[in-house]
Amino acid sequence: MAEHHRDFSDPIIDTHAQAVLEPLSGAMDHLRMRAGRAAFGMIADHVANTADGQLWAIPDGGGHRAVMEITDPDRFMRGLIPYEGASPDVALFYGYTGGSDAEPTWRTSPYGTYIPEDVDTGNPEADSLVTTATALYMATQAVREMVWGMASRSRIAGYRDAKALAAWNESTERTKAEIAAHYDLSQEVYTGEFGFLDDEYVQYSSGLLLPGQQFESLAGLQEAKIDSLARKLDLENADTLLEVGGGWGGLAVELAQRYPDLHITSLTVSEEQLVRARQRAEEAGVADRVTFVGQDYRDFEADEPFDRVVSVEMIEAVDWRDMPTYFKALAKFADPENGIIGLQSINIDPRQFAQQRHNLSFANTAIFPGGVLVPKTFIKNSMAELGWRTHEETELGPSYAPTLREWTRNLLANRPALTKIWLERGVPADKIDRFYKGFTFYLQFCQAAFRPQMDHLEDWQLTFRPKQLVTA
Repeated sequence: MAEHHRDFSDPIIDTHAQAVLEPLSGAMDHLRMRAGRAAFGMIADHVANTADGQLWAIPDGGGHRAVMEITDPDRFMRGLIPYEGASPDVALFYGYTGGSDAEPTWRTSPYGTYIPEDVDTGNPEADSLVTTATALYMATQAVREMVWGMASRSRIAGYRDAKALAAWNESTERTKAEIAAHYDLSQEVYTGEFGFLDDEYVQYSSGLLLPGQQFESLAGLQEAKIDSLARKLDLENADTLLEVGGGWGGLAVELAQRYPDLHITSLTVSEEQLVRARQRAEEAGVADRVTFVGQDYRDFEADEPFDRVVSVEMIEAVDWRDMPTYFKALAKFADPENGIIGLQSINIDPRQFAQQRHNLSFANTAIFPGGVLVPKTFIKNSMAELGWRTHEETELGPSYAPTLREWTRNLLANRPALTKIWLERGVPADKIDRFYKGFTFYLQFCQAAFRPQMDHLEDWQLTFRPKQLVTA
């Protein structure tokens, strides 16, 4: 298993993680700890001392509550107060996973925690993370919305943007390193017999649960997602397709099998994904019509425009300062007269964008370094400025929670087998444990973000056509 902070013991935001993991020192640390206690006391409805620390019960706003076992209250409370651009979820993440020289500051307590049936994976501790995240979100909603509003209207927002842009240099090498940090770890985590992704399509993006449809399988969700994309892209009337961010090749191979006359080029900067995508195309017998290229979209040169261009949940890995280049590349690659561009993206509340792009979080540091989420309107406006107008849009947000639930179920079900493999390779048991803690936290907090009562994340399929082809 790759060591590049995947065990979460050597975070890339060391100074912020250490403030969570190390003992309190100095007046400022104690001041932040007291402020954290005051803030947490406002959202908890019950506190009880235990032999190992304290139990804090947090109402979720729906008549239920989550129970957190705080093993080191002082360090935990200090981490709740944001500082130096780090969001409180940084403290929650590293407090939960711990570090190489520090024990975790908190853990979930399934006892007393309500776990909704539709998040059940058979692991009460992991599933209680969903309730915990939901409860914390609902309990702090008013304060958070005030911060979002202040950030979006702040007089210094423009200054912060200008300062960040002035210091920025686009780098394909940096992008490749950031992608490798998440995607180039031991591949059996994702694919194959013990992978948490679906076996048939190997999709690391939301599936689609159609309105009124009952969940049947993870592969069924992904098949419906691909059906929706293929229809929107009108692939029956296309000869060429470019995929920007091809993953393990599942989408490209499936589309090649469905449309024998379609020639597909798929880009990825992940070396591990590239190897497996090419292997997948060979095994499916479509390698003559699917070309996987290990190249960044900024370096790729096409001899002529493509009939169709598609990018599925790859935009989340694009730094906000690189977004103009990304959108221009999509437009450049597509036929300017009859082309169709398709995007699937996770989107945030517009009020959150101004704050998120300047703050550190567990998602854009430990999980997807350099990543950012943008509002749907940001994408539509950016494409419109390039002469491409929105043609169709479908919301997938309600489909993401069941997708994430199934990924978590697979991850945890396969843990014993992978643990055995990694131990035989010499990976220390404590690093394996931290890896699973970190990845489970990531999946379950994401699942919570797409729960019906949450309102700040969405997922959309969008297609764009040249301006002159879009009727009013």
